[in-house]
Amino acid sequence: MLSIAVNNIQIRAGHGMYPEEAIRGNDFEVDVAVFLPIGIQDDWPLIDYSRISEIVHFVMLAETVPIMEMLVQDIWIRIKQEWPELAKIRVAIRKLNPPMKGDVHHAQVSFEG
Repeated sequence: MLSIAVNNIQIRAGHGMYPEEAIRGNDFEVDVAVFLPIGIQDDWPLIDYSRISEIVHFVMLAETVPIMEMLVQDIWIRIKQEWPELAKIRVAIRKLNPPMKGDVHHAQVSFEG
């Protein structure tokens, strides 16, 4: 199994449940890993990781949504549409310093499938 990952893609966007989040924005980090079912002797396909980053930026900056689950799902679907041969895709989004009580480094939503 071949894996290709792009980690800690940093984006500022206005996603969140609270109206002030749309105004002031939040800092996010996104990780994407894709997995191909190939062996060491197989021809290895080209998975352009800069294209993965472009997809992440497009989704994260296209429109504001209230929950990170929607973003994870949209990124996952768009990557699968671009590379249907992938065996598995893992997408994780972290909202840094989310607006909640206490000192919380990040909240994270991830999906692997």
